[in-house]
Amino acid sequence: MKHLNTTAKMGNIFSIFASNALLVILFCLISYGAQAQEIDSLLLRQMDSIQQLFQIEEITVKASLPKTRMKGDAICTRVAGSVLEQAGTAEDVLSKVPGIVVKQGQIEVLGKGTPIYYINGRKVEDPIELERLQSTEIKEVEVIRTPGAQYNADANAIVKIRTVKREGEGWGLLASINDAYCPRYSNNQLGGQININYRFKNLDFIGGIAASDHRLNRFVAKNTQEMYNPGKAFIQSAEQVYKQHFTSMNYHLGIDWQIRENHSAGVRMERQDNLIGHSDLYLSDTVMLNGQASDLLESRSITTSDGLNSWLAQAYYSGKIHQLEFNLNLDYYHTHQREQAVTDEISTADNRSVETSSRADGNMYAGKLVIAYPSKISILHAGAEVSLLMRHNQYRAIGSPIPADTSRIRDNIYGVFADYGFNIPKAGVLNVGIRYECTDFRSRSLQKEVKRLMHNVYPSASFCTRIGQVESSLSYAVKTYRPNYRALRSSIEYTNRYMLTSGNPNLKNEINHQAAIQARWRFLSGVMTYEYKKNGIFDWAFSYDNNDQIMMYWVNLEEPIHRLSAFINASPTIGVWHMNYTVGVQKQWLKMEMEDCRESNGKRIIRYNKPMWIFNANNAFVFPTRTKKHGPWVVEINSELFSAAHWGNAELMGCNWNLSVVLQKTWLKNDALSVRLKVNDIFHTAYQKVKLDMGNIIFTQTPMHGEQRSVYDPQTISVSVRYRLNYMKKEHNGAGRETRGRL
Repeated sequence: MKHLNTTAKMGNIFSIFASNALLVILFCLISYGAQAQEIDSLLLRQMDSIQQLFQIEEITVKASLPKTRMKGDAICTRVAGSVLEQAGTAEDVLSKVPGIVVKQGQIEVLGKGTPIYYINGRKVEDPIELERLQSTEIKEVEVIRTPGAQYNADANAIVKIRTVKREGEGWGLLASINDAYCPRYSNNQLGGQININYRFKNLDFIGGIAASDHRLNRFVAKNTQEMYNPGKAFIQSAEQVYKQHFTSMNYHLGIDWQIRENHSAGVRMERQDNLIGHSDLYLSDTVMLNGQASDLLESRSITTSDGLNSWLAQAYYSGKIHQLEFNLNLDYYHTHQREQAVTDEISTADNRSVETSSRADGNMYAGKLVIAYPSKISILHAGAEVSLLMRHNQYRAIGSPIPADTSRIRDNIYGVFADYGFNIPKAGVLNVGIRYECTDFRSRSLQKEVKRLMHNVYPSASFCTRIGQVESSLSYAVKTYRPNYRALRSSIEYTNRYMLTSGNPNLKNEINHQAAIQARWRFLSGVMTYEYKKNGIFDWAFSYDNNDQIMMYWVNLEEPIHRLSAFINASPTIGVWHMNYTVGVQKQWLKMEMEDCRESNGKRIIRYNKPMWIFNANNAFVFPTRTKKHGPWVVEINSELFSAAHWGNAELMGCNWNLSVVLQKTWLKNDALSVRLKVNDIFHTAYQKVKLDMGNIIFTQTPMHGEQRSVYDPQTISVSVRYRLNYMKKEHNGAGRETRGRL
């Protein structure tokens, strides 16, 4: 034990020093002198209160927590009490957390892709929840790069968000409104929410409503499509003009009941409605055959989404009997999608009008039980998880030779898991786990029937230690990726006379072996990850029926992919200047032999090995005011830079650079009123040209910003206003978390 120097003063003085294995409490009482006692930290975590050791009335703890610390093999970043508390929404917070980057408008864990989000243990189903959650409600963010056996096998990376727990009784209110305007195309994204909380004794009532209105008045993209057959070079150069309008409403209602000290339960219901779903696509396509103009195609597609909605119902129970801890979650999820489209084409060859309609209904039932048994030096988790899913698809196209199709998918996943963690004296903490999953998949359509029964075992292990002031961890896990159900559909869908899309019911799950090493010292943290992926799932294109039509769908690559990623983050503070700098690199090794009729031997070797360099610099300047009635001024200057690279089977051409500036001010008690102004992508450089080389077929498109419709153009000027009054955010746990996202 380290030597402690404490000087007694009038009253009670408590100094707390924490290490990996010991917690020392030293207190001085003027009337009784000084006492000291050592307590095993694993024993302390199970005590109902510190008063079991000392009969005292109150303990006041003052400490300076690090911004970022290691929590086992996870990197945990403190938000409450830091400059991130005034960052805006949860999305704004995540973009500044070490190990997380924003690529083409998408939030990713560096080297791991899009993570699975949890808010207080409940999986986030719709990314819009991250826009609604305010930074002032967040306590901390935990990034798990190698999830263990407790998580579904397709959880490649986990981001846990814990909210601030507010005590007391009475009403609470959170209201906010945000408006983002794109000056280049006059696009506008308007959203608002009102959440109400009422706490009475051991009951908590929560409810709220949120609305969003996204208007895409104009967006222009250019793409080139090349297809080569023996003696034929077929090249299309197209300009696409998008217009869209989406309006949605979200409602949620829930109750939490603290039955007794160690027993709690709750229910939550949520509904999402798309009130307006309308898109308009104009295509101007010049077709060249062997260098000569073959066709000039102009088409307009008007698509409406009618009755798109989803329901989510959740129930949970958490309890403790003696040393055993129980956590039970039950979920039901329903989604309904219906879409109609009319495509009018004017061509040199002939004119055509095609009407298409599609419908998809999905239902999922899921449950998960986790039992924990802690002891003085170890803790054991064991449990089971099940998800039962059914999906019904219908598609038809009038005015096209594409056949109508009806398909039903049933996908049942049964899993059991166990992990065991224990202290190794003077060494660290070792955790080992194993997960077994049985998957019963069946797909039946008018064309074919596919049945698969899969048995898989997913081991995991991690070791965490501390040497001096350096915290570090080493982890390994086997993960999978299951394709979403749209990728598994069998129907052929009409895009235009030269492009068709479909799914692939024969897709196999990806298998991914992951190993990672992490370390943290003061304000520096770093991580290195290696991945070996088999059965990689990617978009692919083929010539359809040996004519000029191209079929796009998903395939499993025969070649494995090796990936290595590393980053270093520095988060120092100098006076009012809060820095968060990240330097990283992602590199993959992928070699494929393609069919290419232009080569003498009919084949071509393609290597996707170019690394991506990442440089992120987030700067926040916090200027306190002289009066306590008003909060500080916050000025942010943030920069994100991604180099050209290869990723998967795509080539990202050119650099992607986003420079943004933020000005924020808070007023009233506890910073209840906040106004935030943000100018994003000042120089309009946050895009890249993307190229897909598939041998005989090559696609290129620019500009590419991201997959979400709200990221068509990141150059925006946004204003958000937030007001909160005694509001407490409360979320539930959930089951079937990874499966719902595939619907």
